[in-house]
Parts: sequence; C-alpha cells; structure tokens
Amino acid sequence: KYNINAPAEMTKWIAQNNDENKHYKVCDLFKTWAHRNLSYNVEAKKYLEDRGISSDFINKFEIGYCPKNDKVEKFTSTAIKNGILHSDIVRAGIIYSQKYSFQKLKYQFSFEDRIIFPIENHTGICSGFGSRVFKKSDNRAKYVNSPSCKEFTKGNILYGFSKSRSAIQQSKKAFIVEGYFDTISMHQNGYVNTVATMGTSFTEAHISSLSKITDEVVIIYDGDESGRSAVIKLIKLCWQNIINTKIVNLPAGEDPASLAKDNRLSKSIIETIDGLEFFIDKTTTEFKNSSMKKKEEILCEIIDFLKNINDEKKLSVFISEISNKLSISHIFLQRLLDKSKISQIKENETITKSNKQIKNKYEELIIAFIYCCISLYKENKAEIDKIIQVIMNKNTPEKYKNIWDEFIKYFSTNKNYEYQHFFAIMKHDIKEKFLYYTLTNKFSIKHLKIFYRELQKVKLKELLNSFEYSNPSQNLEKHRTLSKIIRDYSYKNFDEE
Repeated sequence: KYNINAPAEMTKWIAQNNDENKHYKVCDLFKTWAHRNLSYNVEAKKYLEDRGISSDFINKFEIGYCPKNDKVEKFTSTAIKNGILHSDIVRAGIIYSQKYSFQKLKYQFSFEDRIIFPIENHTGICSGFGSRVFKKSDNRAKYVNSPSCKEFTKGNILYGFSKSRSAIQQSKKAFIVEGYFDTISMHQNGYVNTVATMGTSFTEAHISSLSKITDEVVIIYDGDESGRSAVIKLIKLCWQNIINTKIVNLPAGEDPASLAKDNRLSKSIIETIDGLEFFIDKTTTEFKNSSMKKKEEILCEIIDFLKNINDEKKLSVFISEISNKLSISHIFLQRLLDKSKISQIKENETITKSNKQIKNKYEELIIAFIYCCISLYKENKAEIDKIIQVIMNKNTPEKYKNIWDEFIKYFSTNKNYEYQHFFAIMKHDIKEKFLYYTLTNKFSIKHLKIFYRELQKVKLKELLNSFEYSNPSQNLEKHRTLSKIIRDYSYKNFDEE
C-alpha cells in the first residue's frame, strides 16, 4: 500500500548495524580523528621526525595522536553525531568506563597521550590500533594495542600487509621486521614489500597469508639472544610451509631506521645469509659452548630440523657440514636421523590406529545418542533440545546433523507420529544400525545423560591424542577447543543428581 519493502529495508539496517560493521566504523572514525590531532601536538610530531619518519609517510600510514582524557567527550560527541554509541566505542577498545561518585560512569581513553598506529586487516580495513609513549618522562608501558576481538586478532594480522601485498607479489619476496617504526622506515627507503608482527611470535596464520603470495622471506633482526631464538622458530615455520628464508643480521643496537639515516641499510640487506646456513651456524656455535645435557638438547633440535628437509642433495650437504662443525661422525648423524624418522613413522601409525578406534567409538555412541533422543523426544522435548544444541556443533559430521533435521521436520508434520516409523523410512546408509536399536533397546532419560557424557569423553580423548604430538604453534587453538569441551562436559543441565 505504501510502497515500502520492509524485509529489504530491515536487512539493510541489520547489515549496517551489526557488531562487525560498527567496529570498523568506530575504528575508521578514531583513525581520522587521531590523525588530525597529531597536527596539533608539536612534541609528538618532533618525536616522529627524530625517528626519521617523514610527513609523507606519516600521512601514508595515517599515524595519529590520542590526546589526554579531557578530550574524551569531544571524541564521543563526534562519534554520536555519526550514529555511534558509547558501547560501540568501548567494545572497539578505544575508551573504557570507570565508576565514580553516585555510580556515574566516567570514560577514559585506552591510548591517552600516545602516538597511534592504525592497523589494517589484510583487506585494508582499519580494525585496531597500536600505540606508543613518546615522552622521556612517561613510565607507562611502552606499547599498548587494541584488545583482541573477532575483528582484531594480532596472531592473524601482519602490520603493513595490505600496503605491501602488491609489492610482495611482484618481487616474490617479503621482508619481515620487528614493529611499526621498522616497517615504516623500510617502506620509506623503498622496501615496500615489508611487514611486521605486533609484539607476538609469527603464527601459522601469518605464514599462511605470506605463502599465498610469495615463496621467500627475508628476516631482519637485531641479533640479541631473544631475537636469535625467534628467528630460528620462524625459519622452522617457514620451512614447514615450503618458504625459503634469508637472514639479515643487523649490527648490535641498530635497526632499519638507524641504518637508513647513514645510508647503510641497503648494504646490510645485500649481505643476507641463507636461513638453513644461519640455523646450522648458530646451533653448532651454541653446541660447542654448552654442557653435555644442553648438547643433547641441541642435537635433538638439529635432528628434528633435518627431518623436514626432503631435498636429498641439500640434506647430504647439511649433514656433512654439521658433522664437520660439531666434530661428530657423519654416519652417526645419519643413523640418528634415520632412527628419528622411523620413530616418527611408528608414532604416526599409532596415532592413526588410535584415531580410527576413537572414530569407531564415536560413531557407535552418536547413533545410540540420536536414537535415544528421538525415542524420548515427545515426552522430553525441552530438555533434549538443550542437549542437542551442545552436541550438534560444527564438529559433528553432516550426516548426523541431517538425520536430526529430518527428524524435526518429520516430528513437526506428523502429530501422531511413531519414532519407529521414522527410522523405517530413513534413506541413510546407517539405517540398519538405527533399526538394530529399535529391535533390541528401550532407553530412558538416564541413558541419554550417560551417552552425552561418553560422547564428550570420546571428544576429549581425540583432542588430547592429537594435542601431545601437534605443532606448538597450533596448540593455542587446540587449548581453546579443549576448554570449550570441558565447559560443555560440565553443562549444568546434565549433572547427575
């Protein structure tokens, strides 16, 4: 009547106002606001100038300044005019609230009196911020980043990636440095194919992003002990993902910015070391100056590293080189390597066998569980719906989800249904297994709780089975999954009386 397409309008409104879009809108507004504020702060601009960052690159990377807390209201009022609520700004981590007299809320900046580095996700959208103190008298933490959330996770984002992608693809090479200033200095000196992590180690997600556009990385590091360990971990991660590595070992106390000032940066970058040679040189040097126990650990590390080399010629050269540097028999090293490979094969076979047993146990339990739910559904609908929400998750095979969906459809369209009839008309390849329970079992709600707990035990065993042998960089996600399963296992609706 009024020519209004309500569903389409509603869809558009929801799309524009979901949490993800609001987060990006808040970040974009704060980025622009902070960048404008930098022009008013002489001290912050002088600090950036002293660090060698030109005004052109301040603008390119949209570096900003967050003023003191007396300007919070000025920013929030600007945000409100743009349709952004206080809660949206808090969620984005730009401000936080504190209660004071009469339980009123007082808002403060998370990045008060700091230089601001907008951080873009890999599609070029600002999703978070890094910040740094710049006054000598400021004793607060040097760097503060936006809190992790769905839209911003440091372990998934490389600083400068969106600005470097094209150059990395063209050059087939990516430079990896430490932090914001090193990245900007490299870009300013013509090395536009440069990225950095943000106070975290390199992750599988970082390497995955790079491996899609290049097969070589050049790691620039400062040469101290912590830097050496980080580089060796990164070399291993790159090697596992079939990415060649080269190393630029900077002089002590130097970084790309300081070298660029004296025109020494290009010379240092030319003098690269092959990643594998770097690994061998550092580990063998450490080996010679270590205790017997430490030597055993280093030797295990070397063997573990050699296992990942599939090129027989390279492997032979490296074994020979390591043998000479460690003054250890070439034959002995080869035997250790062969023994380690055989042990790995046996370990993989054990894991495969164990996983197969777990899979069979899971299928047996899930079939009994679904049968139990269906047979008791009419009398226990509310409780079973809660159980199903926990069990039927993203890790559940599709065929079992489909069976449940088909049953709900059957239940809702057949008021006088019989669950035995539903199993009789099933078309799935596991129909016979369900029919077996129809003939041999009668279940109660107590059985349902038992099946639930047994299913969770099987999932726990599967996770723990893989956790012990997994790549360390993958353990964080597995730990989160394990925590969720434990929470689900303790789900209050299934506690035994």
